Amino acid sequence: MRALIFSSDRQIFDPDGDSFNRMAAYGRLLESLTVLVTCDRTESNSAGNVTLVPTGGSSRIARFCRSIRIGKSLARKEKFDLVVVQDPLFGGFAGWRVARAARARLLVSVYGTNVFDPHWVRLAWKNRLLKRLASFILNRSDAIQTDGFETEADLRKRYGDRVFWKPIVPENIEEYRSIPRKTTPGEFKVLFIARMLPQKNIRFLVDVMDRLGKKGLPKKISFTVVGDGPDKKFLDAEVARRGLSACVRLVPGCTRQELPGLYTTHDAFVLTSHFEGFPRVFMEAAASGLPIVTTRVSGVTNVLENGASGFVSEQGDLDGFVANLARLAGDDALAGAFSEKIRADFWKRYSFAVTIERQKAIFDYLERAR
Repeated sequence: MRALIFSSDRQIFDPDGDSFNRMAAYGRLLESLTVLVTCDRTESNSAGNVTLVPTGGSSRIARFCRSIRIGKSLARKEKFDLVVVQDPLFGGFAGWRVARAARARLLVSVYGTNVFDPHWVRLAWKNRLLKRLASFILNRSDAIQTDGFETEADLRKRYGDRVFWKPIVPENIEEYRSIPRKTTPGEFKVLFIARMLPQKNIRFLVDVMDRLGKKGLPKKISFTVVGDGPDKKFLDAEVARRGLSACVRLVPGCTRQELPGLYTTHDAFVLTSHFEGFPRVFMEAAASGLPIVTTRVSGVTNVLENGASGFVSEQGDLDGFVANLARLAGDDALAGAFSEKIRADFWKRYSFAVTIERQKAIFDYLERAR
C-alpha cells in the first residue's frame, strides 16, 4: 500500500528521535509512506521510502488549509491507498477530505483523549462541538486505532470490529529495562510528570501533597513535580501559600536522557488527571518498576492491577487517593512487591516491536478490505 499520514509532530524531522524511527519502521511495512506535517517548517526530507513534507504556514488556520491543499496535490501524484490521521478532530477532517478525493481508505487514530469521555466533554463548551466533529469523522473511517484499553472498549461499543488496539511504545523504552532502582531509606519520594493543563487536575494534586504531608507518617515525604504549562502559575502559588515548599520540588522540565534517573530514584508515581488515553508516563513508570497511584483514567489497566501493582482511586476521591499513597509509604514489603510486579508485567506485554506488530496487523486488515 501507498500511505499518507497526517501529523502535527515536528519531532518527526529529528533523525535521532523516536518519532522519526517509528515512521521509518512503518515505512518498511508499506510500498511508500508520505508524512504530511502541519508545522512552520518549509523543507521536505526523505529517507528510504519515507518522505516528510511540511505544510509551512505562520498560523494554525493557514497550516490547516495548506494541509488539505497539499494533501490533495500529493494524492493526485502518489495515488495513495490509505490516509492515516492522528486525531478525529481538525486533522481528521483534513485527512477525510483528502481520503475522499483520493478514494483512499481512512484510518483514524484516537490517542490521548477519548472524545466521548464525559469528563472531557464537560471541561469546555467547545468540546461538545468537537465531539460532534469527531463522531462525523469516526463514522466515515475504515478503521480506528487507539492505545488505552478503556478507550478501545468504549469505541468498540460504538464502531465494532474496525477498532484496533495499538500502543505507541517509544523505541527508547529499552533504556529503562536494566537501570537499577536507587531509593533512599527513611524517605518516600513521589514523582509527578505532566504538562500543566486543566485535564491534569493540578488542584487535586496540591490537595494530595498537602494532605499526605499532614498525616504524620514515619518516613520523610517529598514530591518532585516536573512540567510546565498554563496551570504552572497556579501550582507555584498554591505550593507557596500552603507552605509546601520544603517538601515539594518544582522542576519546569527535563531532557529525555534525565527521565530514567527520575523514575528510578523515586518510590511512587502519581497521576491525578480527569482523563487520559494511555499516557506515556505510565509506560515509563511501569518499565522502571515504579508503583503507580492514580485516578481512574483510560490506560490504567494497560499497566497496573489495582491492589497488586498500584492503586486506582475514583475521580474526586481525595481521601481514598491519599490513603492509598499513605499505605504504600508505610509498607516497604508492599511497595517492593508492587515494584516487582508492575515491572515484570510491563516487560511481558510491551516493546517497540509490539507497536510495529500491531500497526502491521491494522495495515493488513485494510489491505484485505480494499
